[in-house]
Amino acid sequence: MIPAEFAAANIHRNPIYDTTISLMEVTALNVVLYLALAGGTFLFGFVDRAKREQFDWLLGPSYPALGRWTVLVLIFMVSYDWFFSKGVLTMCADMCQGAIGTMAGLALFPSPAAGRWSSPVALETHSAAQPLTIEKIIHQTYKTRDNLPAAWNATPAVWQQMHPGWKYMFWTDVTMREFVSKEYPWFLGTFDSYEFPIQRADAIRYLAIHHYGGMYADMDLQPLQSIEPYLRGADVVAFETPNLGLTNMILAGRKNSPFFKCTIAQLMGRQKMWHFKLAPYKGWKILSSSGPAFWWAMGSSAICGKHFEAEASNQESLRLLAPSFMGRCSLCKGDVSLCQKHGVLKHLVGNSWHAHAKKNTGISHFIFLCQPGVAACLIGGFLKIILTALEFYLSCSKERVPLSSRLGQGVPLLDIGVRDSHKKDDDETRQLALEDPGEAGVTRRVSTKSEPSSPSTISEQSSPELGPIRGAGHRQARAGTERTQVKAELQNQAFRFLILVVLCSLLMARGIGN
Repeated sequence: MIPAEFAAANIHRNPIYDTTISLMEVTALNVVLYLALAGGTFLFGFVDRAKREQFDWLLGPSYPALGRWTVLVLIFMVSYDWFFSKGVLTMCADMCQGAIGTMAGLALFPSPAAGRWSSPVALETHSAAQPLTIEKIIHQTYKTRDNLPAAWNATPAVWQQMHPGWKYMFWTDVTMREFVSKEYPWFLGTFDSYEFPIQRADAIRYLAIHHYGGMYADMDLQPLQSIEPYLRGADVVAFETPNLGLTNMILAGRKNSPFFKCTIAQLMGRQKMWHFKLAPYKGWKILSSSGPAFWWAMGSSAICGKHFEAEASNQESLRLLAPSFMGRCSLCKGDVSLCQKHGVLKHLVGNSWHAHAKKNTGISHFIFLCQPGVAACLIGGFLKIILTALEFYLSCSKERVPLSSRLGQGVPLLDIGVRDSHKKDDDETRQLALEDPGEAGVTRRVSTKSEPSSPSTISEQSSPELGPIRGAGHRQARAGTERTQVKAELQNQAFRFLILVVLCSLLMARGIGN
């Protein structure tokens, strides 16, 4: 059973309030997705053909229409990119993590919080005279100390060199479990039940900082300078990721922090979440049960972030460091170790679980995180071309009445072959009627009183068997017109898709989006 001090630090939810906010968030999410789907459907021409002429100003083949369409597609892609990453993804994270709107609210409407810093130089100047309340201890973990990947061999020494006077603690799989068994025996069942080793590595960083205090850093991180100046004057320090939210690859906190008590208490109830059934993926389970998504949610005011609010009985100070401190680019840029900029950390290539997960999540990263607007437009344009090509194929195959159908009507082959030759005679007779009424009258009497047995004078009125043939002729004419229209539409959509591919390539090359 969880100790009383951890239970007291944990959140106490109001089911009615939580349910109301969750329903409001689900409604807002559905409205947003519906509007995006409706806009994309219209933009890519998924409209009734009967109403198509009303939108020729945008969907027609003229150059002005193409220009208007290109501008609207550009606006759609950029706005969809921003709102999907800031709104839709954070709303989904809210619902999955139980943050009841606080994560999405801060993402969409960031407040100028005094605890968030984007400039290392400005923060170093600001905190120079402030005390360091976080213990001088560095925590790092790996399976064993003697079997580090070659790229990480120097990491422990670099951290100690950049932080003289700090204690260095290295946690292996064996020492981690021994520590949990001794200091947190009530958590050992949860610790052992983790499906993946990385989840135990996630949990130990929260436990170690709560018990000892200090700073944790992944083995694929090396400091370019001392991190101590950025920890002064704060009780808890978290780093933002250039992708979305917070990262738990580096974090810091003081010993016995109420915030970390709440975080540890939350770990115990995150192993069987309802959304694991909807998204049964290794990466998502790790992220949301103990990893970065979990850590991000803990900082929200609806969960453990309540300890940073002014009305908290034992208020703590939170400091958020912007992605500029990380010196790391987004996953969308490729190898994060090749994007070193002006941060205070160096990122190494190593055997982290992110590298393994990237093999299976590259497409999902592109669609949902990196370029959601580009992905949506490419999928919409491609589907429109496929459907238009299918429509063209059907229009080419449906205008003919098969010979077997004609024979099935009982019409003699002679009648079938003769009808077309006498159609010309009928046209000439009508022309004579216009030029010479008298002659036309004779012709009209001759043609209507001809011998019924003559194939050349069989009329459709006296021979109902030929009705289907005449109907087939009209259907052929209509189908030919329809085929011509669909062909023009297919050419129009192909040209628009080519414009779309060029536009998407330019946006991706310039890094618009995430």
